This record gives sequence, structure tokens and C-alpha cells, in this order.
Amino acid sequence: MSEMRQRVVDAIKAEIGRQLGAKPLPGSRPEWGDWTAVGDLGSLDLGLIAAAAMKAMREPTEAMLAAGAMTRRDGFNTETIYRSMIDEALK
Repeated sequence: MSEMRQRVVDAIKAEIGRQLGAKPLPGSRPEWGDWTAVGDLGSLDLGLIAAAAMKAMREPTEAMLAAGAMTRRDGFNTETIYRSMIDEALK
């Protein structure tokens, strides 16, 4: 899993946990099975979850910057460079 994908996973997990009132159990790693939570999955605000994921992606990784630089070197436009950087993050 790429560094960016892990950032997004962590951000989504944290936002869902926040909305459901999840708290890591003492002495455990904050994985899904180790959380106590109250709340209803139907009450989740997907807009806030999407915003959390987008915030996690605000700073590009080194791999994304390299992919963008390679694409820019080849003379592509901003949209192509952006797509190349996102493709790298999705690896």
C-alpha cells in the first residue's frame, strides 16, 4: 500500500471513529477490532469523511512529486501531471 493510500485509510478511520464516538481500548493499537464505538453507520456524514480523506492528501508524497516531475518533463499539461501524481498515490 502506498504512503498516500495509508494516509487516506488512517484519515477515514479516524473520521468514522470520531463520528461514531469510537475510542481505542487502553493498551491496544487503534485498529477497528480494538475500538469501542456507539452510533449508527447510517448516521455517518460521508461529506466529512471525504473531506478528511482530501485533507490527508493535501501534501504530496515524494513518489507523487517524482511522478509529477516525470510527466512535466515530458511536456504534459497540469491535468495530466495531476492525474499522474494521483495514479502514483493509488499504487
